[in-house]
This record gives sequence, C-alpha cells and structure tokens, in this order.
Amino acid sequence: KTSPCLLPSMFRLISWNVNGIRAAMRQPHFEGWFGSYQPEILCLQETKAESHQVNLDKLPHIQKYHAFWNSSSAKKGYSGVMVLTQTQPHAHWSGMNNALLDSVSNSLSIT
Repeated sequence: KTSPCLLPSMFRLISWNVNGIRAAMRQPHFEGWFGSYQPEILCLQETKAESHQVNLDKLPHIQKYHAFWNSSSAKKGYSGVMVLTQTQPHAHWSGMNNALLDSVSNSLSIT
C-alpha cells in the first residue's frame, strides 16, 4: 500500500551554491533564469551575506517568495544559506543544535 503524496505532481525544488548571493544577483542571466524556472522552493548555499545586505525587491520574480536566511555569526561574509518558498511554511528554524556547526550557519529547516 502506498501513502498519498502531499506534494503536487510537478514540484520543483532547486539547490544552488551561488558563491555569493550579491555577485549572483549582478549576473545578467540571474533574473531571467529565476523567472524561467520559478521553483516552488529555492535553496541557496554560500550566500556570504546577511538579509539586510541584499535587496530582493530589485528582482520582480523573487518578490512573491518568502525568504528565510541563516548567516554566519562567526565571520561576516562567510558561508550562509537562504531558502525561498512560494508558499508560507508552517515553521522554520536555523541550526542543528550544535554550537560549533551553528556558528558557520550551514543549515536552515523549513516545514
């Protein structure tokens, strides 16, 4: 017996190591790529920025997304992850309950 799938039949989740979200956003193809794919969830690694340093309003396709950040508390401009979701999640949290791992901010959970 199979259990029912809670996800729509066509669900797009994309994971991307951007090696700096500000640099990625300056690339001329970034907005077009995002507009073409429009994933339900976009997971970005190595954002290397804090949320107040990035103006997502510059990108029309991203404005309809909910953004969740986890930026490094150990070193500014280092590491960092971001998740963009089309639907508001029930909950989100940062970290893995491990002080050493959490200081470099490599995890963000969404339910």
